[in-house]
Amino acid sequence: MSLLPDRWAATHPQHVQHERLAEKHQVAEDKQYYRLQAGLAGMHSYASTAGLPSTE
Repeated sequence: MSLLPDRWAATHPQHVQHERLAEKHQVAEDKQYYRLQAGLAGMHSYASTAGLPSTE
């Protein structure tokens, strides 16, 4: 069980690529932003799954 990614990263911080983690977070934020903008423009129905409150 000690080889689970989160536990391994906690015990081997010198081997964690922090740049890649930041890049993954930025990509996720960009996707959410796109989905929110597309939902506001009425382009995509899945925008409600991106955290938009229901207007009904």
